[in-house]
Amino acid sequence: MARPTDETGIAAPHRRRTIPTAPRPPSGHPRTPVNNTQTRTPSTTGTGGGGGGAPKNPYAAAQARADAAQAKADRASSKRWLSQAATMQQQIDALRVALGGKGLRRALGIQLANIRIAENQADSVLVKGYRERVGSLKDVAEDNEKAASGQTNANLQNRARERANALSEAALQGAGETDVLRAQGASLRNWNANQNEVNRSFYDTLTSVNSSLTDLTVDTRTARVNAANDANANRNQVWTDYYGNRSEVLTNLGNALGQQAEYYGLANEAVSSKKVQRRQRLASRRYGNYIERASRTSGMGWRSPGVKKALRNWQGADEFEGDLNQEERFNTQTEIAPKKPEGASLREWAK
Repeated sequence: MARPTDETGIAAPHRRRTIPTAPRPPSGHPRTPVNNTQTRTPSTTGTGGGGGGAPKNPYAAAQARADAAQAKADRASSKRWLSQAATMQQQIDALRVALGGKGLRRALGIQLANIRIAENQADSVLVKGYRERVGSLKDVAEDNEKAASGQTNANLQNRARERANALSEAALQGAGETDVLRAQGASLRNWNANQNEVNRSFYDTLTSVNSSLTDLTVDTRTARVNAANDANANRNQVWTDYYGNRSEVLTNLGNALGQQAEYYGLANEAVSSKKVQRRQRLASRRYGNYIERASRTSGMGWRSPGVKKALRNWQGADEFEGDLNQEERFNTQTEIAPKKPEGASLREWAK
């Protein structure tokens, strides 16, 4: 009758003999058939026959080799993750440069300076044009004054001539005192009518010039205020873009630090290291800080100061004043000086 066999296909030993069997190898290692008889492992201490060192376990050596290979793979994996973290550090440094004085802030300063220069140039052009137009209106006002003064002088000369002609004609006609006075009154009324026309024309022209000056002042003030508002609008847009770009850079920087912290964590899982752990904690803390700063920056904006009060209340040049010269000195050479009547004496009329 055949003896029963074990799971390896080798006949099981007799029940009376208990033979120890080797442990089952771990998963992944090849199975080694177990004999039903005890075998003596040759001693490695020498080639002689009798010696006796303890037999080595072949599975322990295989496990040691596997552990060494796994340790080598872990070191390679840790080195790879640390290399990824170093690559992320280059990106982090570049993003920090963008946040520094040579990045977004420098670009903001250049843009604001350009807006300020453009605003000052526009205001300077407006003021220069205003002064030139005021100079033209001043020339018109001076010409109007000269023309009115010349016409006034002509009227005075004409008045003197008409009075002299009236006296001569009255004397030739033998007119009495009443007719002489009437002739003098006619000449004076004619002079008064002519002078009223001169005065009316002078002040009408002066009013027109001052009205043009007022319109010019209002238009120039409005243009200067609009230029200031446009500059403020440009500043608001520049600051809005700056805060948006800064928030985006902060977000990208936080994400890069979060990715770097993850790489440090994977490297630490492969090969535990206190130095790597400290770097992971630092990257994680910075990640949270930059994400919080990005959130705060996204809600920031530029507050416009508005237009300066001095510009809003700018009055420009003063109005031109009328200076119509009607002094008697213009007719000193043509006016006939009255003489004392001969053959009679002046008497005081009774009141």
